[in-house]
Amino acid sequence: MGLFQTMEKAAIDIDMGYISEEYFYKKYRTLTERLFWVSHLFINKIRQEKNSGTIYKNFEALYIRIHFKRKPFTLMLLEYFKVCPNFKASSAFFAAHLRTLDKNFWGFFFEVCRYRSLPGKIEYVERDDKPLFRRRIRQFRLFEVAVAAAIILLIVRLEI
Repeated sequence: MGLFQTMEKAAIDIDMGYISEEYFYKKYRTLTERLFWVSHLFINKIRQEKNSGTIYKNFEALYIRIHFKRKPFTLMLLEYFKVCPNFKASSAFFAAHLRTLDKNFWGFFFEVCRYRSLPGKIEYVERDDKPLFRRRIRQFRLFEVAVAAAIILLIVRLEI
């Protein structure tokens, strides 16, 4: 339990910008992934017993950011200007991915726009769908570039 509390506090410190996410990633990536992997069933049990889906949510968000490292350009830009990670937004992207595993990109896109939090029960660890998540983030990045290009084209046309 002490290790869970330490990881939860570290995740909060990273989210608030007190600890560098890159430093933590390089130093404790394996520990974070393995600890979450072996303890996710225990965390589910605690959440069920306490009837709270938010117990160790920061630790879960940290695991997601470490294991599913890719992010859309808009989130990267937002984090650049904020100067610290945005766990809530990256968790919302991952939650949209989980809710639309059987749907196409547009279903995923509309779920991202709804901006919901992670589900209370952790069920995604055993079925590691990292390639699908990477493909969706790549598609989302292409969509972001297309929108940015359209806006730039519109601005150039209006000036002429």
